[in-house]
Amino acid sequence: GFFHVRVGERVRDELYAKAFVFEHDGKRLGWVGLDLICVDADFVQQAKAIVAKECGIAPEQLLISATHTHSGPEVRTFGAKVERNLEWLAALPAKIATAVRQACERFQPCTLHHGMMQVPDYVYNRLYRLRDGSEVHGKGNDPDKVLGPAGDRDAELHTLALRDKNRRLIGLTVNLGCHSCVIAGSKTNFFSKDWPGFIGENAARFFRIPTP
Repeated sequence: GFFHVRVGERVRDELYAKAFVFEHDGKRLGWVGLDLICVDADFVQQAKAIVAKECGIAPEQLLISATHTHSGPEVRTFGAKVERNLEWLAALPAKIATAVRQACERFQPCTLHHGMMQVPDYVYNRLYRLRDGSEVHGKGNDPDKVLGPAGDRDAELHTLALRDKNRRLIGLTVNLGCHSCVIAGSKTNFFSKDWPGFIGENAARFFRIPTP
């Protein structure tokens, strides 16, 4: 996830593929979130093919995204800094499909609820503009040369909640424009889901959301 060689030597947190599947008027729509730095067309296309066969969700109706954790296995075909684990990558599409299949097996009537709030204390623009007009990540070595952030910040936190017929919360997803390298720094040597994973874990515990 960074721009230098960094090898995971231990597992700090388990990494997951988490899925939502919605069905309305006989049509299905799926969304999978992966605890990875990014997605790659190769394993995404393979996963979509399996899901289409097993779950009846057309490839164009399935979104596969990543939390952008900087402490997951290398999956990039371009710009990779360490050798990819091809055996693990070969098994990844089936794992993604399993998450979708499990979501399909837990179908129940529900309603969707969108929420939004401002959380300015949790985000900032890490790109700064200097007095000479150039821009740098961070304030550099001479704070006196810094004019301020190079642009605005996105402080909107969005949620999508699923509630069953009794109004019980059965699913929740959170979106916030904050880089997923909070827990894992540039010198860490472990695998971690970083803050997106911990928001999910703590939200499930706090709201008593059932998990597989």
